[in-house]
Amino acid sequence: MSAMKISYQEYPLLFKVPFHLSNGVRNHTDSIIVKLQREGITAFGELSLPPYLPYTLTSSKKELDQFISNPCFDVTELKSHSFSAPVNHALTTLLLDFQCKKNNLSIYDHLNIPFLNQATSCFTLSVQSIDQLPKAIQSIQDYPLIKFKVNNENVVEYLNVLVKHWNKPFYLDTNQGWNESTPIQEIAQILNDSGCQMIEQPFSVDQLQLNDRMRNITNIPIIADESFQSVTDIPLVAQHFDGVNIKLMKCGGILNALEIIHALNESHLKVMIGCMTSSSCNLSVASALLHYADFIDLDAIDLIKNDGFQGFNFKNGVINNSKNVSFGFIPDKAKLS
Repeated sequence: MSAMKISYQEYPLLFKVPFHLSNGVRNHTDSIIVKLQREGITAFGELSLPPYLPYTLTSSKKELDQFISNPCFDVTELKSHSFSAPVNHALTTLLLDFQCKKNNLSIYDHLNIPFLNQATSCFTLSVQSIDQLPKAIQSIQDYPLIKFKVNNENVVEYLNVLVKHWNKPFYLDTNQGWNESTPIQEIAQILNDSGCQMIEQPFSVDQLQLNDRMRNITNIPIIADESFQSVTDIPLVAQHFDGVNIKLMKCGGILNALEIIHALNESHLKVMIGCMTSSSCNLSVASALLHYADFIDLDAIDLIKNDGFQGFNFKNGVINNSKNVSFGFIPDKAKLS
C-alpha cells in the first residue's frame, strides 16, 4: 500500500486585468492548493485569501501544518479543530474529494444534493471610469447577466450611463461603498426602472439603518455579503436584508453552506451562491449548490488567467454541470507540482 502524504503549495491566482473594487485594486489573489495522496487516490482542496479577509498565507500554512501533523479523515471531525473558514473549506473539500473518489460517487450522491445541469451566472465588471464604462459594457455583450461593481463617486451619473448602455438583467455590488452622502432616492428611481435584479451589500456593516432606508424605497432584493459571517447572523440579517451571499471561503465549506441554506429557507430569505477569486477547484464545489440558488455569481474562472484545474464549464455566462465522480475538477499537472 502506498504511503499517505498531505502537502500544499502556494498558487497565486492572477487576474487577466487589474480588478478594481470600491476599496482598491489588485492584480492577484493569494491561494493555496492542498493535496492528499492515500490508497492510490489523489484528492485536492483549495483556499484563496483576498486581502480583506483576516487571514494570511502565513497563518493558513500554520493551520495546515497542524492538520498534517495530526490529520483526520472523517470530515465531521474538522469542527473540533476550530480552523479558520478558508482552511476548513479547503480541508472539507479535500476529505470529501477523497471519500467520493474512493467510493466512485459524485458529490451529489454522496451528500444527497439535487443535481442541476445548467444555470446562468453573472459576470463581474469591476469599477470603471465613467468615460470608459460604455466601452467596457460593449466588450461584455456576450454575457446575459452582469454584476456591476460601483462605488460612491459620481454614482448617479455612473448608473445613468450604465442603464443607458446595458438593457439586460444585472446585479449591483458596492462592497459597502455607499454611505450617508449617497443619494439613495435618486439611485432608487434609476434602478426601479431598470433591469436590476438585486443589490449586494450597499452599506457598511455598521450602517444597517441606511440599508433599511434603501429597502423602503425599492422592491429590489438587497443581499448581505460582509454583514453575514455565519449561520448565527441570520436573525439579524433577516431584519435588514432579503437574502445572503454564501461564499464557501467565508462560511467554511460546503457542509456549512448546506446548513446555512436550510436556515435561510426556514427564514424565507433568498440564497445567492457566490465566490471569491477561485480556480475550477473551488468553483466546482460551489456549483454543486446551484439547485438552491436564487442568484449565482461563479464567474471567477473568466477573471483569472492561470486556472490550476479543469472541469468547471462556464461559457458566456452559462454554467454547464456534469455529474462526474466527486466534484468533477481535474488538476492541470503542467501547472501544479
